[in-house]
Amino acid sequence: MPVMPSSSGMFYPGSNYAPSPSGSARQASSRSSTSSGISVVSAQEALQRVQSSQSIQGLARKISRDLGDLDGTANDLHAWFVSLDPTEYRKRAPWPPGMLNAYKRYKAFAEDHGTAHTEFETYLRASRKNTTPEQHAERARLAIGWASTALRYAC
Repeated sequence: MPVMPSSSGMFYPGSNYAPSPSGSARQASSRSSTSSGISVVSAQEALQRVQSSQSIQGLARKISRDLGDLDGTANDLHAWFVSLDPTEYRKRAPWPPGMLNAYKRYKAFAEDHGTAHTEFETYLRASRKNTTPEQHAERARLAIGWASTALRYAC
């Protein structure tokens, strides 16, 4: 394959480059430049198909409406927070049984998840270099335990 220098002194391999009258390398028309032209045309055609698709536009409008609704919710929450008077706002005591149970489940999750995460991170730090297949298997076992803890409490 011939190698042609460019005006910057860089060398470009292959026959895609040919010397210009000034001596710098320029890309000759080739199959690759033709295929990139086809790629641009294909991309433009795909863009036109997406833009003309009613289902895509409908989906985009729905997403936009949903985001607008969420923005309104965030603004409502902010307005509520600003309106709170710290001298009048009191903690709800005692908590209802449902809230106590939810809090206990949350604390159990946080403890289990934190323990599994800590075990994984500790083993990972201790066995970073020159690892054996057994160490990789142990890392995988700990990672699966950590993930299953998260999934168990997510449902």
